[in-house]
Amino acid sequence: MATIIMNKSLHQPMYLLLFNLPINDLIGSSALFPHLINEILLDSRYIEVSNCITQAFFVHTYAVGSILILTVMSYDRYVAICSPLRYSAIMTNTHVIRIIVIVWLVDLFLEDDRSFHLDISPYSEPNNIWP
Repeated sequence: MATIIMNKSLHQPMYLLLFNLPINDLIGSSALFPHLINEILLDSRYIEVSNCITQAFFVHTYAVGSILILTVMSYDRYVAICSPLRYSAIMTNTHVIRIIVIVWLVDLFLEDDRSFHLDISPYSEPNNIWP
């Protein structure tokens, strides 16, 4: 990530898209691993409902974000292969940044809606979820 930020020659559309993958991976790993390590070390098998909804939100944000970012990357390659002479006119940095912002907004909107539906689902007890 630092290489893409520091090196001005890497400020190309594909590298701007590649820059989003590690950010998305940080969201996914920070959502999943802390509770997983806690569960392994302390041998506890319960999670509070609020923590479960938060973890589900970030894990789903990671999954949908990965799919959407890879879809935009494939669109970039499609334009590069099918219209090589018009590629620089179609995929400008501002256009790619606009696409990236739309991808993150769609991702957050979809997951916010899903988390709302998880929040109103009935559970066996009000505070804890057991396997």
